[in-house]
Amino acid sequence: MNRGGQPGNNNGGSGKTWHDALDKAVKQYTNTIAQAKKNGLPTVKQGEALFKIATRVVAQALDGNVSAIAELGNRLDGKAHQSMDIGITDNTPVEEMTDADIARELAASGAFITRNAGKKNRKAKSARLH
Repeated sequence: MNRGGQPGNNNGGSGKTWHDALDKAVKQYTNTIAQAKKNGLPTVKQGEALFKIATRVVAQALDGNVSAIAELGNRLDGKAHQSMDIGITDNTPVEEMTDADIARELAASGAFITRNAGKKNRKAKSARLH
């Protein structure tokens, strides 16, 4: 069963399974004083694992860890949108181009985009992709 992703991509379901397993593990994880001493880990009460992890990410970011800083930024603000300018080889305004014309121009530029299949009869407003 395909739970997400592009049609024909069966990896969407496995991503949900992994999410569910991680969510369950984080919520149920506990580490007693004896286990913590044995494994060299801090004690963690059930339901507090994710908060402890988040606290460590914040501490690492404050210590200058660039990966931790990026993770915080991506989680709090979302990943930055990437845009690409493409050149149209003829002088036809993009509003007058057919989907096939646009696809041909994108293929010639080496660009790869996905379309939202739920939106029909959408007209392109600009040659700038986000």
